[in-house]
Amino acid sequence: MRLKSFHTDIFAGINNIDVEFKEGLNVLAGPNEIGKSSIINAIFVSLFIEPKLRYNYSDLRGKEFSDRFFPYPEGNYVEGKLEFCIGENDYTIYKKWSNNDPEGHMILPDKSRIDKNSIKKKRRDLLPYGKSTYENIVFTKQEEVKSFLNRITNEKELTELKGTVSNILRKAVLELGDISIDKLGNKIEEELDNLIKRWDLDNNRPSNLDRGLNNPYQQGTGEIYDTFIKKEILKRKIKKAEDKESAYQKVSSELEELNVRLKEVRHKKESLAEIEDDIDKREKINRRIEEINNSLKEMMEINNNWPEKKKEINKLSEKVEKLEDKIKILEEEKIKADKLNKKIDIENKVNKIGEIKKSISEWKEKKEKLDNVNKEKVKKLEINKQKIDQAEASLKGASLKAKVNRASFDDIFVITGIEGERKVQIDEEVEANGYINIRTKDIEIEVESAEIDYEEIRKVYVKANKKFQKILKELGVVDVTSARDKLQKLRNINHTINNKKERIDDILEEKSYQDLINEKKKYEDIEESREIKIIEKEIEKAKDKRRDLESQIKIVENKIEEWEKEYVNIDSLEKDINELKKEKDSKKDALEKLAELPERFDTSKGYRNKLKRLREEYDKLNEDFKEKSEKMYIAKSELPDNSTEDMKEELQDLKFDFKRLLERAKSLLKIQNAYNRKLEEIDDKSFNPLIESFSKYINILTDGKYKVSNLDDKFQIELESKDGKKLPADIYKLSYGTSDSAALALRFALYENMFDENKGFIILDDCLVNLDPARRDKAIGLIQGFSEKYQVVFSTCNPDTAIDLGGNIINIR
Repeated sequence: MRLKSFHTDIFAGINNIDVEFKEGLNVLAGPNEIGKSSIINAIFVSLFIEPKLRYNYSDLRGKEFSDRFFPYPEGNYVEGKLEFCIGENDYTIYKKWSNNDPEGHMILPDKSRIDKNSIKKKRRDLLPYGKSTYENIVFTKQEEVKSFLNRITNEKELTELKGTVSNILRKAVLELGDISIDKLGNKIEEELDNLIKRWDLDNNRPSNLDRGLNNPYQQGTGEIYDTFIKKEILKRKIKKAEDKESAYQKVSSELEELNVRLKEVRHKKESLAEIEDDIDKREKINRRIEEINNSLKEMMEINNNWPEKKKEINKLSEKVEKLEDKIKILEEEKIKADKLNKKIDIENKVNKIGEIKKSISEWKEKKEKLDNVNKEKVKKLEINKQKIDQAEASLKGASLKAKVNRASFDDIFVITGIEGERKVQIDEEVEANGYINIRTKDIEIEVESAEIDYEEIRKVYVKANKKFQKILKELGVVDVTSARDKLQKLRNINHTINNKKERIDDILEEKSYQDLINEKKKYEDIEESREIKIIEKEIEKAKDKRRDLESQIKIVENKIEEWEKEYVNIDSLEKDINELKKEKDSKKDALEKLAELPERFDTSKGYRNKLKRLREEYDKLNEDFKEKSEKMYIAKSELPDNSTEDMKEELQDLKFDFKRLLERAKSLLKIQNAYNRKLEEIDDKSFNPLIESFSKYINILTDGKYKVSNLDDKFQIELESKDGKKLPADIYKLSYGTSDSAALALRFALYENMFDENKGFIILDDCLVNLDPARRDKAIGLIQGFSEKYQVVFSTCNPDTAIDLGGNIINIR
């Protein structure tokens, strides 16, 4: 792979940069902080970092990227376009890293394009190694090479890199035929054990079905079992992660929509608020103009009506005078009608009194027929009647009974109580009150009650009855009730006569009958006239009309008085009208200088309501935004360390690894015997190619003073001086010049053994700074010779170093 060009409009602190690379040696030259490192970083992330950043990651895939490369303080995206070739084929990668809208694509040799989601897979097909190898060998800085040996046995990604290096070296040794058969055989057997321990390869399942995902072995397992468990655990994690990421994406999307709406509302609110003062002033001026128009309308009407109102008063006054003359005539007619009514009234009274006197005479004749009745006689009649009743009641209290059974004579007479004599029949029962007398021709029998004094009671009865009958005769009645009725009739006649006399007195009204006759004679010459009611109705109607006219006059007078109070006179009113017209013109001129009410509003009230609603909506959106931000913060904090996409990629890798391991195990089982003899030929000298390269380069750089005596599979280095003295394995304990030389030599050795067939590129920062002149010249020669086989990109801030190196010098400004 060879770099051809790189372009960016913005990345970290650089803008609008175009860099063209050539085969061989390329030197990026420029002062410190000019952007050389930014260009190298941009090339690296263009190759290996996806456009969509994961902020739950703290490395270059997430937060570290934005912290290092986004422009400060408010930049939210960077971009890069890298062109490179592999063999004769050209490729272009474009990426835009952004918080909101990441983009990316890759242009293939046939000019077709793949999207950002397919770049990673295509890169795996094109590049021989992964990100870690390129990061630690191709792009690493000089200082970082020194810590490479200390980190390679501890860090996971560097351990994988170490395996990659070891595999390549073993392959090289095999091809040279320098093989340790026993060691390689043990390694194959050990690898098989590491692969299939606790795994039933024939049935492709754990050897113990009870020790699956829910109850896994904790130790003593092989890679296939471990990969299977990891794969199943990862499936569960992906499900949980998808739920969390879905929740995060949902609230993030809602927050983004809310933010867009917030900006829209803020823009609308601010655009309306800009003219709020003018709209206030316009509204006040319009109200004043409306007031002026109303006042002018009213004043113009007054100006026109004032003279007319004065004329109206004169007309109304003339009508009032005519009505007063008519009322006067009607009043005189009413006096005549009143005298005529008095005449008629007197005549009616005289006639009425005559009729009443005639009626009194008739009632007196009826009274004369009742003169024998008086109260005293009726009272005596009632007393005697009472004595009779008491005597009868006493006799009834002593009842007697008799019966004539036999007699030799025919006639039997009986007297019972106070009754008279009567004849009875034989066997007839006779009842009496207090006394019985039975008499025949030959015999008389008397029976009295022993309980009462019959004779005394009879005397009282006879006497009272005699008087009673006498009074009845005098009164000409048959009983007490008739006497009472006759007395009441007399009283009624007297009462009627008295009422009629009182009626005459009421008619005379304390005058004598003769006075009434004399008054009648006064009105004998009165002529006929209309009814007084008709005259009075006409008078009232005329007076009502006069009152209406007077009221109208008063209303008009009050109105003129009101106008005079406000305007004094018509001339003053016209002056006020002219002043208002001038003020109106002035207000119109002021309106021309103010912002217009937006067309979509019919009234300023509609404008205000809209602005009020926008402010309320903006405040509400702000509150919602804060609330959503808190929810997003919580959702973000709950996100897994790795995204689902990465975990799915990891799952695909695990599936691939699982399948590869199975195939590897099966292959190893099949070829174990066949290749046993050949594999046993590989011995402890598998690192010889790297040792040879390392020794070659350090010998050049140190002018033959040092060589590498050993480099084992744990990457423990042993340096040996020309006189056979062993140097410390810790590279930091060497001098700056020696340690820098060793670091450069190791890097070239690693690169040569790994990229010998790929003809790639390598990035070197200024690795000549700590070298003395002799070693510097050696290093420059080594770099120039290295660039004849590989593409080298060297960055330096020293112009002399750029000139000494030569090649394609790219000045960064």
